Amino acid sequence: MTRILLCGFGPFADVEVNPTQLLMERFRKNPPTVLGLELHTMVLDTEYEGCEWQVQDAIRSFNPHGVISFGVNKNSDRIQLERIAVNMDDSSVPDNSGTLRRGRRINDGGDAGYWSSLPLEKIHDRLTGSGIGVEFSNHAGTYICNHVFYYVHHLIRQYEMDCISGFIHLPPLTDHIRESWGAKRGMDMDTMFAGARLCVEVTVESLGDRD
Repeated sequence: MTRILLCGFGPFADVEVNPTQLLMERFRKNPPTVLGLELHTMVLDTEYEGCEWQVQDAIRSFNPHGVISFGVNKNSDRIQLERIAVNMDDSSVPDNSGTLRRGRRINDGGDAGYWSSLPLEKIHDRLTGSGIGVEFSNHAGTYICNHVFYYVHHLIRQYEMDCISGFIHLPPLTDHIRESWGAKRGMDMDTMFAGARLCVEVTVESLGDRD
């Protein structure tokens, strides 16, 4: 069995409807029909410390071969494949527990950054071929999304796991865009789910190619 852990987030700040939470619900009801795939989904708290405990427990208990975390970027109309996580929390927006972090390292003794180990080029090609808007991104921000991206890689190294991991930003839902956001069209839920399924399927295929 190929075990894949999928993570999304609940609402935060002015994002009252987080599409990644709805995405996890879709995956639970309609998992990809990939032979030998065991899928585990979870919705993380949008909190620096809270999300660490949640993802740590999930990785310990599920022992995944791959971890794909999804977050929302309210300033994009495309799926963004994040290339790198940086060892830094720095945001003017507090997390859902009220914690504000400015210029603070995620791990004092950790690497400056971690590259995504997901098959990003193949995912990009598959999404493009399916007509779904996608682009590469070289900065996952310095808020909770980047925090989880970095922390999962840190855990994988700490536990010496044979596991790939990465982060993918999704646009906001079309029906929930605010005028102050950079996104103008967003993405409907059906297209978003189709794109996320492709991300999972390509990741599973890539893991099979390594055997």
